[in-house]
Amino acid sequence: MRLSVLLIFISTLIWGCGESEAPIVEKKSSKKAEMIGSMLNLLHQQNKLNGCVLVSEGNEVIYEECFGYANFETKDTLTPDARFRLSNLSFQMTAMSVMILEEKGKLDLDDDLQMYLPELPYKGVTIRQCLQLTSGLPDYNWLMAELENSDSTLFYNIDVLNMLVEKAPPMVSEPGKKWEFNETGYVLIPIIVERVSGKSYGEFMEDEIFGPLEMNNTVLTTGNNDANILNRAHGYSEKEVPMDFHSSNGIVGDGGIYSTVADLFKWDQALYTEKLVKKDLLAEASRPYRLKNDMGKGNYGFGVNIYNDEGVVYLEHDGEWLGFSNYIVRDLTRKNLIAILTNKNQNPEILSVVINDILTNDEY
Repeated sequence: MRLSVLLIFISTLIWGCGESEAPIVEKKSSKKAEMIGSMLNLLHQQNKLNGCVLVSEGNEVIYEECFGYANFETKDTLTPDARFRLSNLSFQMTAMSVMILEEKGKLDLDDDLQMYLPELPYKGVTIRQCLQLTSGLPDYNWLMAELENSDSTLFYNIDVLNMLVEKAPPMVSEPGKKWEFNETGYVLIPIIVERVSGKSYGEFMEDEIFGPLEMNNTVLTTGNNDANILNRAHGYSEKEVPMDFHSSNGIVGDGGIYSTVADLFKWDQALYTEKLVKKDLLAEASRPYRLKNDMGKGNYGFGVNIYNDEGVVYLEHDGEWLGFSNYIVRDLTRKNLIAILTNKNQNPEILSVVINDILTNDEY
């Protein structure tokens, strides 16, 4: 692949600004890693990057580096062990929790939510539709906005369910008839996992996903124990204003996971294996949704956007919350990964595009 116009433009911007020293690349010395490092180092110097970046090519990490501060008040610097709030990157792992239960024969992805949440006042919504964002459920964020406050009160998943039961707001659309970004289904899934497995959602995730994959720096938090998380990155605005607390921080499924770029690489690698579920079931996660009555199909799977670029299949997603802006893109064809975690309300997606141009350039 030739360098794109975007890469040429940004390269001109970067190298036109003067010389800069590339960060040390420990994993592998290569032209691609040097180019990635030079670009990111200068962007950090220009106050355009505060976070950690990992790039792997063909299942091998070729670049991993952190830039800036985990805590701007104490000036604690980011290290490879820095844990970032993943926000909606958590979707993929939430989806895996119910896939594991299906593999164990405990539920079916096409089960109606009311089988496990009989109090829910909505019929005909399936687990699969929640994962693919075609459930038509009302957006819980609008409901919880009525209860949000500036004190230390936290709300949890059960509060969302109770609010849906009490208020019974109308469906946004008929289940399976429309795609719309909506986190409600992902918030209800942890309650289903707890009722089916008999474990807390945190215990289930540790026992079934984080532990088996040795994701030792990944943890589920319900907001009240954030301060006890080792190596935790704090979230900030672009002007370095702290943005760490929100009353919805106790809600998990659509977020609630802290992790590192290295653990995201472990997650990526596991998805090429059958460590968690069999390949046939795993393939469903990267299969685009189809609406009812042949009303169309889209490019969204189980917590991932799916793109096919001239035969190259990419799975990607972002996650933004309280100053954290994250992006992960998996190239399934070449088995490449770009994972970018930032904590200063920046835009990592554009960085991933440029990194991918470097990574897939046949000249290097």
